[in-house]
Amino acid sequence: MGPIKITFLTILVLMVAGTAVWLKNKIRIIQYQTGQLSASATDLHWRKSLKHTLIMYLGPALILFMPFILAQKPNLIDVGQAAIAYLALNYLKNIYQ
Repeated sequence: MGPIKITFLTILVLMVAGTAVWLKNKIRIIQYQTGQLSASATDLHWRKSLKHTLIMYLGPALILFMPFILAQKPNLIDVGQAAIAYLALNYLKNIYQ
């Protein structure tokens, strides 16, 4: 499997995971607004959730697109860096949510 295929496969996985997390957050926000979910210390405002979700998925995507911007070939180190960035941001989101 070539480096370009690996990069696009990773981007596809991040996009699918991002969509799943976004839908989960959207359902939680709707439950909070309708009163089905009790208020907690954290504010589940949709703008905050959207901002963090965008950062969580655009950061690794930017890492994966950086070799293309610099006219280089992507390699496994780029994929590893994007995966570590995604996991770290996802971990922080789960801690503070």
